[in-house]
Amino acid sequence: MTQRPRKLSSVEESRHTALENVKKTWIEIDHLLAPLSADVILGDDAGARRSSLSSHSVVPQIVLDLMSQHVLDKLNRLFDKVISSLAAAVARIQLRNSPSPSWECMDADLGQSIMSPPATTVPSGNQVILLEDDVLEYVIEQNILIRTLGYSIHPLCPDAAALQLRWNLLRIFETLVSSCLKDPRLLSHESILVPLLGLFDVCTGKRDEQTDRKMMAVMNELTYCLKQAPDLLPFFVEVEPEVADAPSKEIRDLRILSYLYPHIHNSGETGQLARSAVLAVLRIIQSEDDLNRHVAEKSDFCGILVSGLCAFYLSLPHKCFSAFSPGWHRINPYDVTCSLELQHFTEYVEFCNAVMKLSHPVVQEEFTKRFRNHFLLPVVTQALTQFSDEEVMAATAYFDYILRTLEDSRLRACIFAYLVGTSSGERNIMDHLVGNILHASSRLSTVTLAFFQTLLDMNYEPLLDYLILRFLNEARPFLSTSNDDGDVFDDLALAQELLQLIPAACQLLDFDLDSGVGTGEPAASPSALKKFFGKKSSERPAPVESPREPPLTLPAYTDYLLAARCKLKECWEACAAATDGDRERDSLTAISVRKTISLFPDLELHGVNFVGPFVASLLFRLDHLLDDQNIYLSLQLTGLISRLLVYPHPQIWNFLFSRNDNVQESGKFLLQILTTLKTAIDLIIPKSNLGKAVIKRTYRTLLLRTVKADSPTFENGPAGSQHLLSPADKSPSKMSGFFGRKSPTETPEETVVNSIFTEASAAIPESVEFSSTSPRYRRGSVITANTPDAGRMRHAAYAAVILSEFSQELAAICQERVLRTLLPSPTD
Repeated sequence: MTQRPRKLSSVEESRHTALENVKKTWIEIDHLLAPLSADVILGDDAGARRSSLSSHSVVPQIVLDLMSQHVLDKLNRLFDKVISSLAAAVARIQLRNSPSPSWECMDADLGQSIMSPPATTVPSGNQVILLEDDVLEYVIEQNILIRTLGYSIHPLCPDAAALQLRWNLLRIFETLVSSCLKDPRLLSHESILVPLLGLFDVCTGKRDEQTDRKMMAVMNELTYCLKQAPDLLPFFVEVEPEVADAPSKEIRDLRILSYLYPHIHNSGETGQLARSAVLAVLRIIQSEDDLNRHVAEKSDFCGILVSGLCAFYLSLPHKCFSAFSPGWHRINPYDVTCSLELQHFTEYVEFCNAVMKLSHPVVQEEFTKRFRNHFLLPVVTQALTQFSDEEVMAATAYFDYILRTLEDSRLRACIFAYLVGTSSGERNIMDHLVGNILHASSRLSTVTLAFFQTLLDMNYEPLLDYLILRFLNEARPFLSTSNDDGDVFDDLALAQELLQLIPAACQLLDFDLDSGVGTGEPAASPSALKKFFGKKSSERPAPVESPREPPLTLPAYTDYLLAARCKLKECWEACAAATDGDRERDSLTAISVRKTISLFPDLELHGVNFVGPFVASLLFRLDHLLDDQNIYLSLQLTGLISRLLVYPHPQIWNFLFSRNDNVQESGKFLLQILTTLKTAIDLIIPKSNLGKAVIKRTYRTLLLRTVKADSPTFENGPAGSQHLLSPADKSPSKMSGFFGRKSPTETPEETVVNSIFTEASAAIPESVEFSSTSPRYRRGSVITANTPDAGRMRHAAYAAVILSEFSQELAAICQERVLRTLLPSPTD
């Protein structure tokens, strides 16, 4: 009796139909491409043969056919069918989700050593069964991938057709590699691995934007497969031919990394995919010492990274801040969104951060060395020592941004060593930057002060030694102070004395900034304000004066205490951690103090012999606070001085608040300068309702600079600036940015009220008494006899507000230092 054939199930029938469709489709593809002859050996001579072909007068018919767009479209449609069938096969394999069997298809030596990759042989029949799908088996058995690659590099294949074939191959491999995410064993088959590597070789030599992006997508998925199956890595390591007496094989190339090199610097999705794949490879090989030594010492990896950093840096605008507000002083997230070049540079710096985090120590060391020798020394040095003020300002801002963006401590330490160990002319880079604090350009001075704020915020002890402590240690015999014994009562008395330095007009601020000038006293008349400000008091054109504007509230002294406590805690703990570790200061302190002093002759009369040019420059600027009409510079200056006083080193504190009469009179200490400023301001600002009105309006102008543009009140403004300080929202982080002193997120549109300095000058009302008898104003630097009294008062009002808040800030730091001295671990 004849047995009837078994009826196929619906699943088996579906698989059988899919297989037949793939066979039929491939036959059509092969028929179109067969005249090219698939017996092409993958090699480097295809280009030469293609060139020789172009000189022939007779063009074969197959070339004409493949130059036809109709034929190319037909090829694409056929490959679409193949890819669709492969995707379905991959889905069926993944759906079964069978546990991975043993690696019979791989050489037994595979897992023994990464330096001994197995030979890739054609799997036997029982190994192909592991593919678990008829369609996939057919693609492997028929060597479809290798044959297609052969067609693409045939000398008769036109460029457009070759590009289409490579593109479709990449699509096929993208489908196949995605199936390996759960089961990487497929990559061990020679019929897949050989054409995959060959395709990467061809695509690397023949760049095209579309294929580059697709290749990086395949590479990205491939690296994820290798993370799951690191035993496959030997297939992507090329070794030197065996030498009889060699103890081990020497690595020639880590191919999977070399394929990524040309794409690391690309912008957009291609570059992102390439950089992501690089990081994955670094993570995979992290424990492989031999491979990492090859990457660090014999490959181009570190050199390519640094060359990219140089290229992106040099592409940045040389004068990029001319349109920014006068208060701009450092690059912030808003600035990055406004500059495509800055976006690319930021992405690349963040990529370097990730490389340092994931790579092997030998790679980190090599990259750090090249970072200094090939980026800092030739590129940054030239940028920081240019003759153009605008270009130096931009270079300083970029350098500050680099320092804030880099996260690796070794790269930061490399920058610190570069600053004090690299000379340009007679001065090193650090001394160049210190000299810019006193530059005639107030904008360059402001940007430089912001850079030093970043440096000090790093709490890097050797840097503090170089800038300040080495000078104070030299001058210690001359700087004895009344509180050298650490008497806390002296410090508490000092805090009280600092609070007394608040200008008299500011001490009368017992009013709400959104109401009248004071309670119980009549406000200044509109006519008086009109004479002072040069416009009607009701004519406030700034858009922020809308009825929806939130109330403006000054911070209380307790807010300064809380901010000081947080700053002291963070800084002292960071310095204590550095003290416990290994610190190398020899390279920073070897430079002669006398040589450094000789480079700053203009500061000789301002204490440079005792504290060095850095602090002497700060004190010089502060002593001329009433001469400097740049409010933003003054805010940066006072913030930097207060940051110095947060450090735990008593030498800094004792010098700045010294009362030693042994120092020449012209070399003023901080307390003397502040006292002189208060006296001068009190002589200018009248103790009347008009004086209080001027101070109130100045406070309001400064407070409005800290309004957050994306708050409910200002929802139409640009995002990224600081919230207004309200009674319920005075956290230490916001206190640190009071008046916008530390507001790197400020944007041009956020300067919501024009500076009083630029308002129309008008005569002071007759009721205002004005005195200019102070010798402080006989210098005639900026404020001269020709300056209108109204302009002088407006300028003094800004100085009064700054001095008031600065005095409170210093007093709070003083009190909190006492608390930390008495209670080393106070409750925060």
